[in-house]
Order: sequence, then C-alpha cells, then structure tokens
Amino acid sequence: MIVSIAMIAIVPIIVLLLVLMILYWWKKKDAIPTKDIDYQALFILGISFLPLGIIFTNTINPGFISFIGLGIFYIVIALVNKDNWKKKD
Repeated sequence: MIVSIAMIAIVPIIVLLLVLMILYWWKKKDAIPTKDIDYQALFILGISFLPLGIIFTNTINPGFISFIGLGIFYIVIALVNKDNWKKKD
C-alpha cells in the first residue's frame, strides 16, 4: 500500500522533470552552432582501429572484433566524403 502511494507521488514528478528537460534542450538546440565533421580525422581513427581490432581479437578476446568493424566503418565514411576533407595550406 505504501509503495503504491509513493509511486503515485513520484511518477508525475519524473514526468514533469522529463518534459522540462526536453523543453530546455529543444530551446537550447537553436543556440548551439553546428560544426563541420572532420572526415580526415575519421580516416585516421579508422586506420588506427582496424589493426588494433585485429591484434586484440587474435591475442586477447574475440569480443574486440567490433574494433575491426568500427575501423572499416570509419574508413568507408571518410573515403565517401573525401572531397570534404580539410585542406592544409
């Protein structure tokens, strides 16, 4: 009985807090300037994650196979957007 009364009191408070947080983030979203993605950095991360995943998968744990997938994913995304790489002067 006491638990149900506590739940009835807590649930509206949690819902109200969630609504207030969503409204705050929605209002704040317009004030944050967007930044360009550095695709060259993604390529470097991909080249780093790919051999790291191969080595860790073979030596430590097969669970590190996700590093291989992440490395391939980063490399593909970077190469698809190669024309957007930042050029150094």
